Amino acid sequence: MSEALTNIGAGTAMGPRGSAHRSRTPGVETQLRAMANAVDRANRPNGLLLLGAVVAVGFLVYASITARNWMTAKSRFARADADAATVTRLIGEYNAEKARTPDLSRLFPTLAAMGSDIEKHAREVWGVPPGQPVPGVTVGPKQPGRIYDTAVERALTVASIECNVNDQPLEKVMDWLSRVESDSFLGPTFVSSLTLNPATSGWQASVRFTTYERKP
Repeated sequence: MSEALTNIGAGTAMGPRGSAHRSRTPGVETQLRAMANAVDRANRPNGLLLLGAVVAVGFLVYASITARNWMTAKSRFARADADAATVTRLIGEYNAEKARTPDLSRLFPTLAAMGSDIEKHAREVWGVPPGQPVPGVTVGPKQPGRIYDTAVERALTVASIECNVNDQPLEKVMDWLSRVESDSFLGPTFVSSLTLNPATSGWQASVRFTTYERKP
């Protein structure tokens, strides 16, 4: 089409016999050039270029939305993972603290049969049958005591049993005391007071057994 317009322009420049040459006026040449440019523009695939641009923009928008959704999901997952790690850490700290905290019920049990257990060990040492009194050994009743530490007093009580030994071998007295303090059923029972005096054929002893018990 552009070549045709050029030929038309050339034809106007030649005469009927091709011998006379007529120059084109500036207005005609400008018009012809404008027509050629219009034809070139009409032949270009502007529609395809526009469609490609629209597709590219749409892809960029889709990619942006997808990336934003992925980042949001990743952030939520990271927060959930961090929360789970925090819970695991707190559980570990609680278990560690619980392990460091003493179990008062186990360490300081209530000794309802404290006097009976002390008498049982005396019968075993002196070889007396169950249910029979031990000659020369007296076990008194369980008596509450006083704790002077207010922090301890809030959690524990103290109790004691006074015992007297009359003219008995020192070896048996010491064996008896050792058995009472070693008895796991008597918990933290210990000898809090001991007085020994020689007697006619043995020893006089005044013993106080004391224990701490957890408050109910």
